[in-house]
Amino acid sequence: EGRPFALLLATFRTYKGVPHFCRAIEYLATHQPESALLGIIVGRVHPVQIKRVANELGLRHEQVGAVTTKLGSTIFAGPSHYSGSWTSQASVSVSASVEYEAIPGSLREAMLANVPVVATNVGFVGELIKPGWNGVLVPPRNFQALASGIVEALNCSSISLRRAHRFVRLYFNNKTRIRQHIEAYNRLL
Repeated sequence: EGRPFALLLATFRTYKGVPHFCRAIEYLATHQPESALLGIIVGRVHPVQIKRVANELGLRHEQVGAVTTKLGSTIFAGPSHYSGSWTSQASVSVSASVEYEAIPGSLREAMLANVPVVATNVGFVGELIKPGWNGVLVPPRNFQALASGIVEALNCSSISLRRAHRFVRLYFNNKTRIRQHIEAYNRLL
């Protein structure tokens, strides 16, 4: 539709964050309509989980395609073989994990695509996101903080987007990581 959207790439580890993402999107729609945007979840989310989230939020869900379900202001788009096309068109990329998280590839991909990012501060996410410098960190399990973080990320400057892009290219690219692993293995030998 061309409407601005917040993107959540769902993986097995991030399933527990899906309800918080949906709550944040609904919170923006009802409490800050000027900042409201569509939520899109890409990944394999099971219908049972969608029904559970619908019941928790008191929202009606509807099947709008073979694998696509709409729940309030969030669309569960189903699995995608190439998430990059979603990422490059997103208004903001979100990682809403509530427990452990390594360094999310979805956030690195978004930062390389100059898409603002917001993430919950769990696991090693703080190694990638430096609040106020290259992204927004919020506490886990707090949908209102996540909603506020989404709005803050949407208002980030082009300077912080360039910083995020450069930071990922310098410190989190595969060539650098492979070289660092080889160097660490050689030191151990």
